[in-house]
Amino acid sequence: MVWGGVSARGKTDLWINYVKVKVNSLQYCKIIDDFARPFIEKKHLGDAIILHDRATSHTAYSTHENLSDLNFILFPAHSPNINPIMLMWAILKRYASGKNPENKAEIINFSLEGWEKIEKSVILAAITKLQQELAPKILKKQGEFIIN
Repeated sequence: MVWGGVSARGKTDLWINYVKVKVNSLQYCKIIDDFARPFIEKKHLGDAIILHDRATSHTAYSTHENLSDLNFILFPAHSPNINPIMLMWAILKRYASGKNPENKAEIINFSLEGWEKIEKSVILAAITKLQQELAPKILKKQGEFIIN
């Protein structure tokens, strides 16, 4: 499991779980606290929107309770063509697999290396695509942004 975040102002550190496990709400909130919050505070002065793709850990009641001070957009399920982080994962996967890793340690190292090589212009292009596609479809409801 890998987690990372991107914005027009850069990217978070990459979080890698070395054990294959499904992330629950508590684990997800810890990832947000450890990786997203410092990035949001530093790069966005505490004001940013986090995209949630309707994974169980994103939509759980406890997630919303624990992260109630943050703004979220609930993203349409199965929308990888307009989800900026899904576009970054595709780039990262191509990069790492192109290196022909021979073991788990190499996959992790190539993933970290590839993450660092993703250029800001690529992130901005993905975010622009998202904004153009979703701007007319966004509603605000109870502190959350929901795609209509």
